[in-house]
Amino acid sequence: MTTDKKSLPPLDSIEGTVLRYAHGMRRYALLPTSVVAVLAIAVCSVIAGLAGAIAAVLGSVVIIGGGMLVLFVMRKTAAQPPMTVLAAAMGTYIAKFVLLLVFGFVFKKTPLFDAKLFAYSVLATLVVWTVGEVIGFRKTKVLTVITGATGPKS
Repeated sequence: MTTDKKSLPPLDSIEGTVLRYAHGMRRYALLPTSVVAVLAIAVCSVIAGLAGAIAAVLGSVVIIGGGMLVLFVMRKTAAQPPMTVLAAAMGTYIAKFVLLLVFGFVFKKTPLFDAKLFAYSVLATLVVWTVGEVIGFRKTKVLTVITGATGPKS
């Protein structure tokens, strides 16, 4: 799923803009979040043994998988009108949080893993992923207003 900047569509299109943003957001979010996930697994396994390690692995996988899903949806809908891209991205964000909430309620009392350590690992990886996406969005030098795009005539 590596994307070379040379293979992206030109910047004078909505598709090129969305793909560049998705590329930048993934670039700045994935590596730091992976490092935090490994640290969370190590710390949680020291604190609670196998139950802590399982909690940290599940929490990290849920957040990294959800973040990659959002970026995947952005890439797949990039050729669509901007409102469709926005609706798809926001829909996957909402679905990610609803699934996380359902996961938390279903496995709240399970003996398989420590629910508090799961929550802490989710929180840590979510904060790092979100900060990485924001940094990636800011560092991607793309004009927000595309002057050459054709839209509905009034």
